[in-house]
Amino acid sequence: MDEKRLYGNSIPREIVRAAERRFARYAKKFSFDPGKSPTLSAYPEGFGFEDFGIQTVRERSDERPGGVPLDAQKGVVLGTIRMGFGHCRMAIALASAAHSMGYVPYWLDLMSFPEYAASKTIKYLEDLYNLGSRLSQRSRLFNSLVWEYVTNGAARKLSFSVEEDALSRIFVPLYRDIPRDMPFFSTHPWTGHAARGAGMTDVVTIIPDNFPLAFHVVEGSHHVVQSPSAYMGYRTFHSMGNGLHRCSASRTSPGPARTLSRGARFRSS
Repeated sequence: MDEKRLYGNSIPREIVRAAERRFARYAKKFSFDPGKSPTLSAYPEGFGFEDFGIQTVRERSDERPGGVPLDAQKGVVLGTIRMGFGHCRMAIALASAAHSMGYVPYWLDLMSFPEYAASKTIKYLEDLYNLGSRLSQRSRLFNSLVWEYVTNGAARKLSFSVEEDALSRIFVPLYRDIPRDMPFFSTHPWTGHAARGAGMTDVVTIIPDNFPLAFHVVEGSHHVVQSPSAYMGYRTFHSMGNGLHRCSASRTSPGPARTLSRGARFRSS
């Protein structure tokens, strides 16, 4: 995605500037250093390894023996953010499928690096999200005026994808040790945007909702959806252009056209 277009749709400069300001705010808050990155190793840990062959990707440490390099030939990476159990459920299902086909599933959770700006940013935003969720259950007014917009109205717009892509640059250094051509399955758009930002070439975005939200869009990745209605929603970007002024989110500027094909190839291989 360049700074002015998303799948051929023009993005107004004010939206790009707002996305950059948001990135700069969190980068400053958590002392983001793009040159600081962890040395990664994979560790076979717990029931995830015993049941599904999952190897957990962590920063290499002398205090944690048993780490091995990632296998670029047989490995697939599962990107999560440990922000609610839904992303973990998707990753476990993907790990089970990959393991049954002879692949090695590597679990990369962006919250596993507490010394880095990436994990600090996600933890901060998770705390804000949890606070908003609790308030929405206690206050109908807050739920109708604020929370409904945050979780539905704002997330539906293409501008949201632009903002998340900019923020995800904070997460990119965590990917430095991952081979660029390894298959990467993203269970949250932050992990997908960061993978693309790190130069990974085989990124699959798993979309869990049947109601199309631009929040899930990761340009440059293959998008996997669950239903024909979701496919058409993302294929046309229907109702995703509000607030973009000159942005043409329409059938003439289609969204991810190859959504189902990549996922189908993985399942049948």
